[in-house]
Amino acid sequence: EVFDRGRVIVKILESFSSYYTLLFSDPASVIARWCKISHTINSYVKAITPEGEVYGTALGLDNRGFLRFRKDSGEEICLSTAEIIHLRDHDR
Repeated sequence: EVFDRGRVIVKILESFSSYYTLLFSDPASVIARWCKISHTINSYVKAITPEGEVYGTALGLDNRGFLRFRKDSGEEICLSTAEIIHLRDHDR
């Protein structure tokens, strides 16, 4: 069977285009969908940020797409950038 790279690229771009359009026309639905399929949301994690490491629970995404995060101290913050490490319950 002959593999047509051009057709594959067209399909990828069409799919990307529809999500890109949706992102700007209805960002809330994109955020809701991402939260629904994410394994990070409601998980205990370590976030490595430019300011240092912080431990807590990933709560969801805000309307900008930032990670809503509850530190072990109870303080809630939003992270615009971080490396997220999933931790097991016994790592608490």
